[in-house]
Amino acid sequence: MEYIDVLFDGPPSPDTRLVEVEGPSKASVKAGEWVDRGEGFWALRIRPSDISRIDDKLLTAAPALLEMCKRIASRLPDRGSARDLRLEEQDLQDLKALLASLSGGSQA
Repeated sequence: MEYIDVLFDGPPSPDTRLVEVEGPSKASVKAGEWVDRGEGFWALRIRPSDISRIDDKLLTAAPALLEMCKRIASRLPDRGSARDLRLEEQDLQDLKALLASLSGGSQA
């Protein structure tokens, strides 16, 4: 990820509030942890390892997902509708593997 934006509801002032932390695609990212520093001060502590890589995962998965959609759509009969389309076992396996790669786990 090339950067993160920490969004506030206005310019710097005593009343400015944190709104969101976003990546380049404007998707939310999980970044940091709230730390009570005492005396009424709180900090949003952000370490490089805290930043979720969901944007990068989606960008990496997009070409595979597009190819999967093209493969499935190519089996649609001429003048057919989406109701005529049937997923094959390989389509389901590929989709489960892709979803597992995005979630960082395995799909059964």
